[in-house]
Amino acid sequence: MTDIPDAPVTDLDVSRIGEMIARLPAVAASLRHKSVKGTLTYVHALPGDQEGEFVRDFLTLPLDALLDKWYGGRLHAAELSAGVMDSVLQELRR
Repeated sequence: MTDIPDAPVTDLDVSRIGEMIARLPAVAASLRHKSVKGTLTYVHALPGDQEGEFVRDFLTLPLDALLDKWYGGRLHAAELSAGVMDSVLQELRR
């Protein structure tokens, strides 16, 4: 079996990520920006703020770089995706 590294994304607080993403358009508007992506150059994550770093990377990095950094590569991302899909299907069968 192939040795696959742990995915840092699994250690993140997804509710905090959701909150950050939900508030980002309001921050962009208050700074009078035309896009949320442009706002990320002004809003920096605090040192050790993994969720803030993930949100910034999610919106700015190319997909392969994002998968390598946060998901342990494309293969591990596919495995995580398969696990999520399996959970969804199990819920639908109930």
